[in-house]
Amino acid sequence: MASAGAEGYRINMAFVVLGSPEMHLARVRTRVASAGDDIPAETILRRYDRALNNLPAAIRLADQVIIFDNTDKAADALCPIDGRRIAFSGLDDDDELQVRLADLVGAGLDLPRSSRLSAVRQGS
Repeated sequence: MASAGAEGYRINMAFVVLGSPEMHLARVRTRVASAGDDIPAETILRRYDRALNNLPAAIRLADQVIIFDNTDKAADALCPIDGRRIAFSGLDDDDELQVRLADLVGAGLDLPRSSRLSAVRQGS
C-alpha cells in the first residue's frame, strides 16, 4: 500500500471483519462440509488479531476506507473514512468488537486515546 501511494495511486480499502475468530472457524467448517476449501484453524486464529492490529497502519496509508461487520447475514457498513475524516459511524458502543474497532480507527487517525471512542462515534 505504501509503495502504491508513493507512486500516486489512490488507495481504497474495504476491511471486512467477523465478530470473533470462532465465527471464522465455524464458517470455514460449513464451507468445507459443502466441498469448499479448508483453512487451518491456527492460520485463522493467527490472522484474525493480526488483521485487526494492522488496521491503524492501513488507515494511515489509505485514501478511503470502509469497515464492514459481516457477523450477520448482510455486511453492515460501520465506519466509512474518506480523506482521514469519518463520514458517519454506525459503531455500537455495546458491541465489544465495534468498541475495539473504534479504538483502532482512532489510532489510525492519530486521535488521542482518551477521545477515540467518542470522536469515532460522532465522526471526525
